Formats: sequence, C-alpha cells, structure tokens
Amino acid sequence: MTERKYYRLAIAAFVAFVCSGARSSCGGDQPNEVAARLEATNGTGVPSAVGFSGATPFVVGDPTLVAAEWRRGTGCPTNLSAPFACFASSDPADVDNTGLFLVKTGPTTLDPTIDMSGYPNTVSGELPPYAGVELQGVAGGSVADLIEIGFDLRKPGSNSFFNVAGSQCGLRAPRFNVVTQGAAGVTTHRFYCFDGVVPFDGVNQGWVRLRWLPVQADPPMDLSDTVVSMQIIMDEGQDVVPDQFFGLAVLDNIDVNGVLVGSAQAAAPVDNDHDGEGQGEDEHHNAFHFHGSFTHLDKGRFTYSDRAAHLRFTAKGVQSAGSTGPQCIGLVADGKVNGKPGYNASFEACDLSSSGRVGRFSITITGPNGFHYENTSTVTKGKIKIRA
Repeated sequence: MTERKYYRLAIAAFVAFVCSGARSSCGGDQPNEVAARLEATNGTGVPSAVGFSGATPFVVGDPTLVAAEWRRGTGCPTNLSAPFACFASSDPADVDNTGLFLVKTGPTTLDPTIDMSGYPNTVSGELPPYAGVELQGVAGGSVADLIEIGFDLRKPGSNSFFNVAGSQCGLRAPRFNVVTQGAAGVTTHRFYCFDGVVPFDGVNQGWVRLRWLPVQADPPMDLSDTVVSMQIIMDEGQDVVPDQFFGLAVLDNIDVNGVLVGSAQAAAPVDNDHDGEGQGEDEHHNAFHFHGSFTHLDKGRFTYSDRAAHLRFTAKGVQSAGSTGPQCIGLVADGKVNGKPGYNASFEACDLSSSGRVGRFSITITGPNGFHYENTSTVTKGKIKIRA
C-alpha cells in the first residue's frame, strides 16, 4: 500500500485524519490535480471500450455481521425536484430509486494478529468479514481504455471525508478494487473513498457524486495490462477511533466510463433484432437515458434532464420505437415533467462511434398550456447501442 502520513484533527466531537506529501493519503495524485484531469477527460467524446452491464452484491465471512443488498426506495431520487433531485445522469433501468446497502457491523477486524495500531498503513489486504459488489462485463477490457470509475454516496455536503454525517467514506472503504493482469502478473489496485473527487455539479440534498481516475490507483496501473475484475469493497466497521466510522454506506449509480448501474436489474436482454439503449450527455450536461424495444413498448424507459432549464422528463413505457436511419433510433413517449403528467416527448439518438464520436441526439417535449421545449446536441459522454 502507498505510504500514508496523517495527523489527527479534532473538530467538535469527532476525529478525522489528514495526510500530507506529494500524493494523497490513499494513493494517486492530489485532489486538485485529479479534478483538473477529470474535467479534461469528461466530454472528450471517447466511447467506453470497457464493458459494464451489472453489479451483483456479495458478502465474505460471517453473514450475521455484513450485508450487501440493492433496496428499493433508498437510492438517489429521480422523481423529485430540486434540491432533492438526483444528478443529471443516472441509471436508466432504475425506475424505483434503488440504492445499494453495504454494511459491516462491529470492529474493522476481529483478528488479533492484524496490527491496527498504525491503521491504515499497516493493512494492505481485505479485512473479513466484508460486504461488496461485483461489477459485471468489465473483464477483458484494457487499462488504457479505462477513463473513470465512481459512484454516488448518500451523504450530505461535498466534503465526503470530513463530514461525518451519512454514509461512511473512510480511509479505505468503500473502495474500488480493480484486478489487472499483465507482464508483472495479477495485481489488485485500490481506489479509496477518501481520495474521491467531487465533480463541479456533484452535490445535491443528501448525495455526493465521487469519481476516480486511473492515476489514483494504489499501486499504480500499467496501461498495457488487462482488466480481470472490478469490485467495490466495504470492510471498515464501527470502530471508536476514528469515530467517523459508521460501518454502513448507501451507494447508487456505479460508474465505469460514464455507463451507470443503479439497480440489481441487469442490462436489458436483446429479445429481437430491433432494439436500442443508451445514456449520455452533451457539453452542457443535458442528459438522457433510454431503453426501447420495437416489439415490447411497455418495457421501454426514457428520461431526459436539462439542469439549466430545471427540467426532467420521465416515461415508463413508450408509444413507439423504431429505426430512423443507419444506427439511429427514435422514441415517442408520454410522461411527466418534474413529476407532473400530461407531456409528450419525441426523441432520436444516433450511434456515431464508428466515426470516433459518441453520438448525437434531438428531443422535442410538448405539454399543457402550450409548453414547448426542444434541443439538438452532440453527445460528449456516454454510450449508445443501436440494434437494427
């Protein structure tokens, strides 16, 4: 593990740790440097070359002390208005505001042979029992194609570590474990919650969006290596010191290269040759998510949000879905704007990945009292799949 130096800072009734040095406390670059790189990476239009299709909870060790579970009604809300509304992008398959519970009850370790006096520097591996989630579809991807990883954390305020309220965000957990294979063999790279970077629009009433870049890995990653697996691990418990340890975290919208998973539902199966799904956003962070089947319209899902206009359209089921051209899909859906019914949206998205871009989209929304909204834009981040 990267050496982490820290000192104790007493504020009111809690204790936290701050690290110093050229690198952050848990590996990787300083947060301001990472934030600048994250801003530069987002919006480059590079399509995801690392697959991501689902997130399966699991526990290791005593199941009476750990739990991992997707639960309805606990996730970042997509059907509420500001300031409680979720971020502009979220999992299009999650229509029930599902959140992921990762819980560890009791101390961080019950093993007397493990030296916890210099935690976390004296600990390198996982500490059972622990809860986690296995990311599906990532195996075989190239480290060179990994742009970002992240998740949303149920927690008030943007300072995820020093704010002790809400979900735990500790020196080690919850964290990403990315296992790679290359010339040096099989290596586990860790991305610690403490190192998470909050995007400029990554805070709402009760949730914080956290992102990590490959340069934050501990130990560093080799661009020539191949991804074997990815997990999110929760192995910190309810220890008294530092007393910010809560032993519980609620996550949502797990992110790999801009593709988000926020429920136990796997990627929608392809039941015919005329199907499409995608999620993305433009340079202004206007975001969309859709899944449309030409033959099962009731299974179609579509959301669109324009943060600047304070507009969010949601639809369960679509009126029509069909090809509008090579690698293009069109949807028409009745739905709600900011939770109010009576609106209709016409949407088209095209996959332009073959030309080195993500895609483009256009949308028109009409509604009561002459309401009219339209936007045509280039997708700068996300992924579109058209099967026609």
